[in-house]
Amino acid sequence: MSEQTPTPLVRRRALAAGAAWAAPTAVAAAFSPAMALSCTTQSYRLDTAGGTWSHTYSGYTSATASGTAVRTSGTRIPASIPVALSTRIVGSGTKLDTTGRGSGSFAVTHFGKYAGTYSGLNNPIPIVNSITCNNAATSCGGYDRRQITTIDFGRPVAGLVVNVGDIDSWGASGSSVDAYADQVAIRGFNGTTQVSDGGTRTDSKSQVLGVGSTTNPLRNSTNNQTSLGQGGYTWNDTAGTAGVKLSRDVTKIEVDYWSGTKGGYQVVLLTMSFNACAA
Repeated sequence: MSEQTPTPLVRRRALAAGAAWAAPTAVAAAFSPAMALSCTTQSYRLDTAGGTWSHTYSGYTSATASGTAVRTSGTRIPASIPVALSTRIVGSGTKLDTTGRGSGSFAVTHFGKYAGTYSGLNNPIPIVNSITCNNAATSCGGYDRRQITTIDFGRPVAGLVVNVGDIDSWGASGSSVDAYADQVAIRGFNGTTQVSDGGTRTDSKSQVLGVGSTTNPLRNSTNNQTSLGQGGYTWNDTAGTAGVKLSRDVTKIEVDYWSGTKGGYQVVLLTMSFNACAA
C-alpha cells in the first residue's frame, strides 16, 4: 500500500491531541515537590553509635568528620549510609575549641563522654562553639559570629528530623559578663540550592522557642543554668531539647550555632532520623 501524505487538517488534529496529552504532565511536573523520593524507602538514624567515626582539625577554624547513618527499618541495602560532616567559623572572636573541655566538635573524647542518653538523646553528636572573649564585658555573640556545621548525606533524604539537645541559656538579659544564649538554625539544601529554612517542631517543649530558622532559631526561653563551668551544664535537662522536621527532601543541611548574647564555651547535641531510597 502506498503511503499518503497527511493533510494540514490531520496534522493540526495530531498536534492538538499531543498537546492535550502533554498538558496534564506539564502541570503535574510544575506542582511536584522537588526531589520527591519515588522509590522504596527505609528509615535511618544518625548518631555516634552507628558505624565508625573519625575527625580532623585545621587549627581553630575548621574541622571535618565522617560517620555512618544506620538502618532502623527495612531489610534492603544499604544497611548504612556514609555521612560527611564539617564545621567552620564565621566572624571575628569565634573559634573551635580543640583542646578544652571534651576536645571540640566531633571529637572521640566527646563520643565516649556522650555514650548513652543526654538531654533525652541517645549517643548524640556534639557541636561546640567557643568565643575568644569569653568572660569579657564586651559582646562576642550574635549571628555574625557563628559556627556552621554541614552534614552531607550524599543522596536525597526525606522526612529529615533534627533533634537538638542541651539548648541552654545563662544571663540571657546580658547582665552577666558570662552571659550566653544558645541559638540554633537548620537550613536544608538540594545540592547547592537552599530549599528550606527551619521546619516544623516535632516536640511540645514550651521552654524551647523557635522553629529552627535563621530569623526564629531554637532557643531557651529561660535561664536554665545555675553556674558556669563543666559542673554547671544540665546535660539531662530534657526541657532544653527540641526536634525540627524539614518540609523538603534534602541532600545536606547546614546547622548554624551561635550565642544570642555575649558568648562563651558552649555545646549543643544532635541526632537525626530520615528516610532514603533502598536498592
